Amino acid sequence: MRYFLLLTSLLFSASLYAQTLRYDIGFLIGDGQQGRVYKKWESQIENRSVRSVSITLRKQKGGNDSFVNLRYGSGNTFENGKRVYLRDRETHTVFFNVGGESPNGRPLVLNAYNSEVYVEKAIVEYDGASNSEFDGQPSVSYDAAFDRCRSNYRIGRPRIDIGRTKATGNLFSSKSRVSGSIYAQCVQEAGYFEFGRLKEKIEFPLDDRYVRREFEVSVRANRKGEIRVYTVDGQQDVIPVD
Repeated sequence: MRYFLLLTSLLFSASLYAQTLRYDIGFLIGDGQQGRVYKKWESQIENRSVRSVSITLRKQKGGNDSFVNLRYGSGNTFENGKRVYLRDRETHTVFFNVGGESPNGRPLVLNAYNSEVYVEKAIVEYDGASNSEFDGQPSVSYDAAFDRCRSNYRIGRPRIDIGRTKATGNLFSSKSRVSGSIYAQCVQEAGYFEFGRLKEKIEFPLDDRYVRREFEVSVRANRKGEIRVYTVDGQQDVIPVD
């Protein structure tokens, strides 16, 4: 009986794993303009109904007009021409809702425009998946709010309001506490950054409603400090606090 239960468990786990396809890519793509590399990422995947694709990437060259999109072959880009803009050089995971469309022999193609982008990894989620992992963390692909965010083509622009800055420590201390509010929906990441790197995360649970959440963070002078918020479709607001 114990052997039967173990075998059943293993078969069930294998069935779940078969619903996801993970790629460790490590590949630089670009549009070939202004001396940038000219490459795109392509991969032939199983001819099955695909729910979504998650891609972890980082911009290496380009300005605020840098963006990526995803499609099958030379067909239309997913989500009615969705572009994910990359306005900084941090690592981000971007999401594309494929809506159950099968490749039918066409490769999955990721293109970068006005930029060079380093692509770290990708996960293809097939229809029927009930669980998956990304970097050891539970996927949010199955959360109802996230599904609504991915299907929402009019996500509101995020906004940060600084309410108060208060010095902390002694007279010569360079530290202070900054508090305020973030107004946003479908937030991918929010936090306090120094020299472009995340120093303190601001908790902003995923919600497809446009809501306000208060925050308070500890900041230091002369560190190019910023409060940043990013939404799942690539929008952002950045407020300097140095």
